[in-house]
Amino acid sequence: MRCKIAPLYRSRSGSSLAAFLKYRCRVPWSWVAAAPGRWVDTRCYRVERDFYRTLLLHTHERVRDGLGYVLERAFYDDLESHAKEFLFLNEAADMIGVSGSIGSRMGSFSEEILAEARDMAARILVD
Repeated sequence: MRCKIAPLYRSRSGSSLAAFLKYRCRVPWSWVAAAPGRWVDTRCYRVERDFYRTLLLHTHERVRDGLGYVLERAFYDDLESHAKEFLFLNEAADMIGVSGSIGSRMGSFSEEILAEARDMAARILVD
């Protein structure tokens, strides 16, 4: 079932439909979850303004983190036709931080890094 539904995520209305099916109609997650695929590392990238406006400006509107369709996957879907120009990842990069779309936390820093951050913050507050 996943393979047949996966193309829904490539349009904003299709992505909204998948979310509606899951959350309002209680369709099983495995039926509407985004199929595994390739990723684009969105932590740092550079493109020309017109290229961004043409291909990526509205990409974030299709994101459905709760169904596994994340921004990095949406970027890949939109950039797939330009594959020669980009480096794509076969799996998600290890990330630490807070999701920009749903606010969930991912990964954690070592105690050493946390201690250093506390020390830096304390010095800033004292100054």
